[in-house]
Formats: sequence, structure tokens, C-alpha cells
Amino acid sequence: MKVTLDAKELAKAVRLLRKVAPKRTIKPILGYCLVETDGQFGVSLCATDLEIMGRVSVWAGAAEPGRALLPLAKAEAVLKTASGTVELDAGADGQVRLAGVGIGEGDDPEDFPAAGLQADRELSPGFPLSPGFPVSLLFHRTVFACSQENTRYTLASVNLEGADGRLTAVATDSHIMPIASAAWGGPDFTALVPSAFCRLAASLGGEPRMATQGKMMDSGGLSNLILDWGWVQLGVRLTDGHFPKWRDVVPEKFGPVFEADSAELSRAVRAMASLNTDSYDDPAVVLSVDEGRVTVRPWGREPEAGGVVVAADADGKAEQAFKSKFLLKILAVVNGRACVSLGENQNKAAKIEMAPGKGFGLGTDDWKCIIMPVAMG
Repeated sequence: MKVTLDAKELAKAVRLLRKVAPKRTIKPILGYCLVETDGQFGVSLCATDLEIMGRVSVWAGAAEPGRALLPLAKAEAVLKTASGTVELDAGADGQVRLAGVGIGEGDDPEDFPAAGLQADRELSPGFPLSPGFPVSLLFHRTVFACSQENTRYTLASVNLEGADGRLTAVATDSHIMPIASAAWGGPDFTALVPSAFCRLAASLGGEPRMATQGKMMDSGGLSNLILDWGWVQLGVRLTDGHFPKWRDVVPEKFGPVFEADSAELSRAVRAMASLNTDSYDDPAVVLSVDEGRVTVRPWGREPEAGGVVVAADADGKAEQAFKSKFLLKILAVVNGRACVSLGENQNKAAKIEMAPGKGFGLGTDDWKCIIMPVAMG
């Protein structure tokens, strides 16, 4: 196989596929991507970690049909200094050369594992979910809450649910629970999408086509999900299981509400968390609303000791304590003014959302995040 490729386009494809390939593995071949061309003007590069599959299409100036394995790390190193066009040459002896540099030897393309998610351009078998939808934005607004340490695999996934004309994404680590939704004209379905895939899809943005492959699982969810941006396709083997009944956690009523600039509120939370005298790695802070004023103080400090006053539009009187790291995670997603609804009492969940009229462009009531408080004694 011999093919001429644009160096920048190939470098972009290799960087993306390195995010798909595992960082550590006992199977060295997973550090490669499979390069295929039929001799026309397109070259396909595919990588997998056996859960996620990525396929990138790159235009080729000239090509001889064939297949080859390209070591991703070595290819990225070569392409850092390449410009213009580069030639990828895989000889019959298994030698692979990129821009004249030997980077592969004796690796058989037939040894590359079948990910079980190879999506052709018709995205079949399966059924289409949408011709184009901002699902990447839904992932971006929720995946930050996926648990990184919990042994419950469902909490390391985003629950994607199409029902009643809405597509809703929900994630939780049992402390915070962002909920993002948008108008949806596709079929009803449910899918538990691994967080690594959601982060990768969120980084690409746009409005990919969505489709499924495989059959329905016993849990009622789908087995594979495919996202197609045209030049790149991502497929994932979905988590089999049941997401917690998240609607039961969302309170019907909340307490006092205040609006404040998310950046200013974040600075106050960081400052007061650093003064906390408890021994926890994730100190708590108290949000206090009183006579139209919002004050942030370290947890455990008496109100008379004061704190940081945040400029806000506030109503009512109440105070509630939260772990600072969870507050900061949520506020990092909010651009501009945040609307904070404290719990009905100190032990009830609170809610943070965008200020009215400042949504994420997904539609009315498109994003909110539930946060559990810290008991104040």
C-alpha cells in the first residue's frame, strides 16, 4: 500500500485516534490504527480500545489499495515536524514508512481486533436516531458529574434518554446531578453511554448523526451507539445496566433563590474553602441569604465571623452548606449568571441553573444541576 496524504490532516486524525487508543494496555496492537484504502481518493484510519471505536476519513492525493498498521505514538512524533504532503508506504515485507521514516515492522493488519462497532457510511445495521443533533453539547453539560471512583458502572456513564419529545442526558456521582435536555423528534430509547466516549464526543462538538447498532439488551437499553460527523465516526459499546431513578431525586419545591455571577461566586467559594479548618480534602462552605445579601463563609465558622459578600439579586432568608469541590464543578459549566435555589430546608437538595433567558441554546428549561448539601448539625 502506498498513499500520499496532507500532513496536517493526517496529524489531526492521529491526535484524535490517540484519544481513542488506550494509554496503557497488555495488547500492544491497540496502540496502532488500521489504515485502509481502496485505491480511490479516501483513506480510512481506525483505532479502538475494545469499548470505543474511532474512524477518521482523510483525503488522499494518490493511493494504491491495501491495508497497514500505523503505530500512533511514532506517527504523531514524525508528523510534528512534517509539512505539505507525506507518503505512507507499507511494503509487502511489512515495513511501514511515513515521510521516509521507518515506524512499523512486520505487523499484520489481520491481527487488528474487530471492535464490533465498525460503522459504514449508511450506519447499518440498526436504525437511525437523528439526522443531526447537538448531542455533544448534552454530553459536555453532564459528563463532568460522572463518578471516577465508584464501582457502580452505571455512575461512570451518562444516561441518554429519548422520550416524550425530549432527549435528556443525566449523570451523577451521588453528590451532584446535572440534567440537560432538548426538543427531540426521534424515537424513544435509552442508553448508558460510558463517560470516556462522552468526553471525546463533547470535544468534537457539532451536530453528528446518531444511530444504533446491535440489538436491545435485556435491561431495555441499546447495545451500541454510533455518532457520525462525516469526516469522523465514533462508536461505543454501551454500559449494560439500569441508571438510578433520577427523577425521584429532583425536589418539587425549593427555598430562597438568588442570582449571581458564576465567576464571582466561584472566587468566593475558593477563598472561603481555603480558610476551612476541618481536616477534609474537600472542605465545605456555607451559602447564606439574608435581606437581599449573599454571603459565603467557611463551614464551621459562626455567621458573626463574616465571610465574602457576593453581589447578587437575592430573595428570602436561609443558609445551606455544600462541599466546595462540587459547587466549583457546577459553576465551571455555567457561563455568566447562575441562578441558585437553596433547598426547602438545610437537608434538602438545592438546584443551580442558568439565569432566566441565559440558557445553553438547547431550548427552554434545558439545563439544571441538583446538588446535595452538607448537614449543618
